[in-house]
Amino acid sequence: MAQVKPPTTILDLEIEILTAIFSQVCTDAPRTASALALVSKYFNEAAKLVRYQHAALQWNGDNECFTTPTGLLPKSWKTPELLRGLRHLKISRWDGSMKGPRVKATAQLNELLCQVTNLRTLIWDSSLLLPASVLRTLETRHPRAHLKVLRIKEREPTKEQFDAEDALAKSPSLVSFGALIGDSEWNKEDHVAFSKIISGAPNIKFASLISYTVYPEAVSEWQEEASQVDRKPNASLRHLTLDGWALSEQTLKHWSRFVDLTALESFKCSRGSLSASYFPLAAQMMTNLKHVSLNLSSWRCPPATARAVQEYIDTCPPLSSLSLWSWKNKASLASILTRHGPTLVGLDLHEREDPIDILRRESFSREDLEQIRNSCPNLKAFTMDLLRQNQFLEIKDYQDQLDELEKAKLDKLQLCFDSGMVYITAMVALEHEYDGFPPRDLAPSNELPNSCGGDFDSRGLLPLYWDFSLGVVTHLGPSGPALSKSQILHPPSSIDDICRFVGEVWKHLFGSRTNGERLLEVKFGEWETKAFVAETRYNGDEQKDIRVYCRAKPHERDDKVGECQVLVQCCRGKHWKRFASG
Repeated sequence: MAQVKPPTTILDLEIEILTAIFSQVCTDAPRTASALALVSKYFNEAAKLVRYQHAALQWNGDNECFTTPTGLLPKSWKTPELLRGLRHLKISRWDGSMKGPRVKATAQLNELLCQVTNLRTLIWDSSLLLPASVLRTLETRHPRAHLKVLRIKEREPTKEQFDAEDALAKSPSLVSFGALIGDSEWNKEDHVAFSKIISGAPNIKFASLISYTVYPEAVSEWQEEASQVDRKPNASLRHLTLDGWALSEQTLKHWSRFVDLTALESFKCSRGSLSASYFPLAAQMMTNLKHVSLNLSSWRCPPATARAVQEYIDTCPPLSSLSLWSWKNKASLASILTRHGPTLVGLDLHEREDPIDILRRESFSREDLEQIRNSCPNLKAFTMDLLRQNQFLEIKDYQDQLDELEKAKLDKLQLCFDSGMVYITAMVALEHEYDGFPPRDLAPSNELPNSCGGDFDSRGLLPLYWDFSLGVVTHLGPSGPALSKSQILHPPSSIDDICRFVGEVWKHLFGSRTNGERLLEVKFGEWETKAFVAETRYNGDEQKDIRVYCRAKPHERDDKVGECQVLVQCCRGKHWKRFASG
């Protein structure tokens, strides 16, 4: 069938033809030339404004001035066009180790804020809080600007720091606040100080606290400090994220002194212990939640705690998005779909990779996915686990699940595989047991490579069979029957197989579509976990991080319809590469 040739547009004409047309028009209507010139001028000015809408600056102690990430000095970046067009400014590298006088840096930043004509957003991406004088300048010169403090990591016991905290707690500009609190002697003071900022800022919408570890007992000790807050709980906050905090009654009671929990629309809590006391109180205190993300702890919980989780899922208001990590044996898929399916736009169900209990992870069957698709008509984003059938990642092994996922017409899909960490653990144990030389029937002829995930080559490695009743590796490779209660341990997948597989899966799911986000994320191992638990090899070296993250999205070029661009990362993003499918 012959293809229909698209109609010719004005952009297809040669510049000489356009010139001839304009000449003819201007001859018949003399004012047209000035109108065309005026329109061109406006477009040129608008283009300049768009070009300079965003700027990122960082303090350079050697030159004692703010520079761009590429090292440009103020004489190069500080132009009239930038000062006029700048709408969103990001400041970084303002920390305790910054070189040069901090007073000078503060003066330069105040001067810049005075010179910019119409700033809309100041993003503070630095370890220390911004000085109180900078905040006052922002509020005076740009009263409608929003301040977003991304992640404070340091807190100095100085008057300047205390003034900054007091100013932030009263600032109408602050809309987002984040902090990372480590394990130090200032742990308690940091938590109370940052909680007061969140409690006081009148227009804050988003808050995130990442803590080293916060135990329920410690939270109870903070109640005396928290009771000294002389203000009502903040009713403006809509999104609260807690990392390292226990899911417990104590956590909720602590935060209820600072935040009106009934006003929250989104709550996320991860990397903390799990207590049954959290769930009945959460149902009473957080009655308007639309988005819930909970890490239910990978450790086995008492039956009473599991029942509390299930009852909360059954009775809380219908949610728009639900994310449950380590959810198996705590919440049932049927109850999730019955209660929340009609309203769900996002659903994340993931069981973390466990180096001991490897039988816990399961893949959804085709029937499960069909039930999810039929129960969630509005679902746009979904996360699920898949089990590797072997290290080679053949798409045919997942055909049933992928066919059902394609029918769901998702905008975003996240697939979670194990990284092969258990295989590494078993092989390292064999190395130690046999002084580095395991018998050939228990170890592959090729030596186990000590490579990171982005450089791993598993060719020549055979699977292991682990007998849980004996707690030992029984034999290697496909020879010999798989014992009852045995689990096949597959080697980590080679990076070449990972790249090929991700491209194939994206094409299968999204290749025939031309609209929507069409984003595919594939993770091998617990990518969000900050540290990789490394095994020590027989030669004394630590095993490198074998986790891999992949993101595939539609190709940007018009002549690459049906193809995707893929980003592959390993070592927590330290190493990466991009490639295109096809």
